[in-house]
Amino acid sequence: MKKFLTIMLAVCMLASFAACSKKSSSTTTTTTESETTAPSTSATTSAPTTSLSAFSGPDTNTVENPTWTETEMEATTMYVNTADDYLNVRRGPDPNVYTDIVSKLPRGAAVTVVATTSNGWYKTSDGYYVTGSYLSSTPVT
Repeated sequence: MKKFLTIMLAVCMLASFAACSKKSSSTTTTTTESETTAPSTSATTSAPTTSLSAFSGPDTNTVENPTWTETEMEATTMYVNTADDYLNVRRGPDPNVYTDIVSKLPRGAAVTVVATTSNGWYKTSDGYYVTGSYLSSTPVT
């Protein structure tokens, strides 16, 4: 299988080199005694752009009667202090409602928190939540 893929790759490369060296019938080259002018070509490529919607807090459509309240605070840097390797990041401050884990922060990672909840969670600067049980105000060694 590896030999087949190698041969196919070589054939594709040769075909692309051959295509690059062909001259188009509409290409003209002017030659004078002291100067040669060849047509110039340029190609522009653009990468597709992705637009992500901003997350603005808990999904109120899934929580009819939240059992927690949120209090804004001055942005503060805290550090992940877990016994395990990672701290789960969730869409909301209640793991019984917000069972999906959107990310994980490694032990020692700095995280900026902007609000605290009545049930012991912190809202991060990007709108997600981490439990306060595993955050420390000093860097973890």
